[in-house]
Amino acid sequence: MVLAFVPVYLNPSAYALAAAYVDTGGITWEEKVLRFSDGSYIEGGVFHDPSGERAQIERPHQVFTRWYGFALTFPETEIWGDGSGR
Repeated sequence: MVLAFVPVYLNPSAYALAAAYVDTGGITWEEKVLRFSDGSYIEGGVFHDPSGERAQIERPHQVFTRWYGFALTFPETEIWGDGSGR
């Protein structure tokens, strides 16, 4: 079964969280390499296709990734609106 995943990982070159949209049957860690069931992988913040060549990957808007990182770092974080209830 192939599922849609959004792995969030630390990009070592940018010292920031990054995310990607991936359709895969599973994800495994091999030391510092995040491997997907189709043979593609992320190493050192770079996405590679199954042959090992650098490849493009679809990424969500990074503002959401940064928010998740902030919220995980500061677990008491709350969202405040303008008070209108919207």
